Amino acid sequence: MIDPSPDNGRLAALFAAGGDMGRMINAHDWSTSPLGPPECWPEALVTTVGLMLPAGTEIVLFWGPDYCALYNDAYAPTIGDKHPRALGRPARESWTELWDDLEPMLRHVRETGETFSAKDRPFYIERSGYGEEVYFDISFSAVRLVDGSVGGVLCIVSETTDRVRAAREMQADRARLARMFDQAPSFMAVLSQPGHVIELANASFQQLVGRADLVGKTLDVALPEVAQQGFIDLLDRVVASGEAYRGENVRLQLQREALAPAEDRVLDFIYQPLSDSQGNVAAVFVEGIDVTERERRAHALRESETRFRLLADSLPALVWINDASGRLLFANQAFESLLNVAPATLQERGWDCIVHRDDLRDFQTFGRRRLAQPREFSRDVRLCTADGEIRWFHVEARPRSFGETFEGYVGCGVDVTDAHAVGEALERRVEERTAALTEQIAEREQVEATLAQMQRLEAIGQLTSGVAHDFNNLLTVVLGNIAMVERTIERASIDGKTRQRLEHVRTAAERGAKLTAQLLAFSRRQRLESRAVSLNEIVGGMRDLLQSTLGGGVAVAADLAPDLWPALVDPTQIELIILNLAINARDAMDGGGALTVSTRNVTLDAPASSEEPAAGDYVAVLVSDTGSGMSEEIRAKAFEPFFTTKEVGKGSGLGLAQVYGFAKQSGGGVRIDSVLGVGTTVSVYLPRAASASAVAVEPTGGENAGGSIEGRLVLVVDDDDAVRGVTADELRSAGCRVIEASDGAGGLAALEAEHGIEAAIADFAMPGMNGAEFARRALEQRPALPIVFVTGYADLSALAHVPEENVIQKPYAAGVIADRLRMLIDPAEEPAS
Repeated sequence: MIDPSPDNGRLAALFAAGGDMGRMINAHDWSTSPLGPPECWPEALVTTVGLMLPAGTEIVLFWGPDYCALYNDAYAPTIGDKHPRALGRPARESWTELWDDLEPMLRHVRETGETFSAKDRPFYIERSGYGEEVYFDISFSAVRLVDGSVGGVLCIVSETTDRVRAAREMQADRARLARMFDQAPSFMAVLSQPGHVIELANASFQQLVGRADLVGKTLDVALPEVAQQGFIDLLDRVVASGEAYRGENVRLQLQREALAPAEDRVLDFIYQPLSDSQGNVAAVFVEGIDVTERERRAHALRESETRFRLLADSLPALVWINDASGRLLFANQAFESLLNVAPATLQERGWDCIVHRDDLRDFQTFGRRRLAQPREFSRDVRLCTADGEIRWFHVEARPRSFGETFEGYVGCGVDVTDAHAVGEALERRVEERTAALTEQIAEREQVEATLAQMQRLEAIGQLTSGVAHDFNNLLTVVLGNIAMVERTIERASIDGKTRQRLEHVRTAAERGAKLTAQLLAFSRRQRLESRAVSLNEIVGGMRDLLQSTLGGGVAVAADLAPDLWPALVDPTQIELIILNLAINARDAMDGGGALTVSTRNVTLDAPASSEEPAAGDYVAVLVSDTGSGMSEEIRAKAFEPFFTTKEVGKGSGLGLAQVYGFAKQSGGGVRIDSVLGVGTTVSVYLPRAASASAVAVEPTGGENAGGSIEGRLVLVVDDDDAVRGVTADELRSAGCRVIEASDGAGGLAALEAEHGIEAAIADFAMPGMNGAEFARRALEQRPALPIVFVTGYADLSALAHVPEENVIQKPYAAGVIADRLRMLIDPAEEPAS
């Protein structure tokens, strides 16, 4: 009989009600499927699909001899990435990896029409890019056509993979727990209620009681000796109360062998009640350990300790035991008889309560060292009795160990006070002498450190002085020639670019001159004209200058001491020093701050560092800022020349070095106090002037005062050809006639040969005969001869009495030498012919 086909309207309604799979089947291209188009499907197939699609159960229908697959929405996730390509295709194509397992089951149902079902049926399937074993509850049943033949196999499945795996893990956990229970080192048993029936007993429990046939028996039957010793009554109370019982060091007699005498055992155990869902005690868990051997060893140890204590207490010497941390475990009665300190008190308070307080720190340090590095030791120590009496004891101790583990010391101490009676007096004398010697050594070390610092700064000063001298000679040549070139180009047509370059050269040379002046200030070889001045007047007169120099971001204040002593100082140089310190302070106050210039009368004791002055009376000027401050490391190097923390190009590192040199040369000193993040105070100490009041500084007249030098005959003595040439050219430009000599001997010869020489210009630092020797011998010949010294640095001892107008510091500006000669040469005296 031919199975009728469905009409298209019915199919459309059926697929529309079939969810995502219904729509997918309706839209599917069935031309390549052995099933053909749905309108040609037999009625049995359409009816089955109509029932399958809306079902919430996982269902797949394998139709025809090729077992073409049709399935519902619930089944689609089960096959993973096989969906949707499995739709309408023969099962062999989509379930290739399990076809050998699946095909016999499908064929059996198709051929016999019998239903096949299974629980937790395993399958190997590849559905997510990898193979895995999964489990399903399955039910395969035949779908018959109208003629009674089997058209397909309807498979209703439910994946049970998670359940199967969980059951297996639970089974493994139970097996593991059973092994743990049986192999546990402590004895365990479970007694079910009522009747205390032994439900479980592990190997340790069976070993303890010496019997294996225990399970299923009540406790009084399996172990009658236990019942006779009250343990059954104890279990009854646990069951009745529902509260656990813990026993420690409980003694028990066990009949471990049939004909052997009962054995005494000592047990630690617990009876733990186990309740059912209604809260009734259903069983008692028994767990414990056999501590018989431990108790025997403890008893033996107590016996040994008793014997040791009796022996130790009978000795007329201190005996003690401590642990690895130094805590006292035992002290014998001799501590009470010899020191009147009870052993219990000593154990509570430790050695600190009896060791002499002067020895306590050393004793503690020694104790920590011996605990960290255990070894035998012996030493004498002073101990104090409860009455305050001091007793000497000679103590010895040895480390005690358990195997390789250090556990502390055992030691003894013998009273040796009489042996120390004579030695203590001698030791006190030695200590007094040692203390005095230590103080002397400390003072000597401080003096040596100060001397080393002074020698170091002196060496740097000598080096910088020499460098400045040579550099000043070079700058004299440069500046002199620049001046002559500038005079020359005034009469010539020179382009502006050349003039600008020449100006740059002159500016660089003048900057070099300023640098050498700072070097000379540090080396304390600049010429100072010290006089009694009022620092209050100087600071007060500089306030506007300081404010304009530092800018509006810095608040400038003056704190001037009343009744300030006059200070012995070069007024021009101290102004430069204050301005120098103010600029340094401004640079330390990035973003602005406050600057305070203070004056103080100060009386100092011995200096704490080489920078500070000797003891005495000083007038101090203090420059304080609210800047970043200095670290101790930077403060220690602050006076070293060329040391700076500023960026490259923003500081020469000579500012504080110049302050230090000036203060020392003036007979004073300097001190820096600084706190990081708070600010810095630089204190410059200047000698107190002997006069009662300061002398006002009068402005001097211009150097051009004096007579004409045109036509005058001048002797120039200098060992440096370039410097001598520049000086001679400068004088010739001023109208002078010039005789040159390259050394002192040549200058003396020129004086002797030429009686018309009216003045001499002499370099002070020349090899052989220096400028001072030349001047002495020249004045022997010509007592009224004006002599001007030019120098890159000045030997202060040699030039201390030379008037200021007779000394010119290299490098000098154009016209300085000519102006100085105009001051010195008598205008009434006619030029020599």
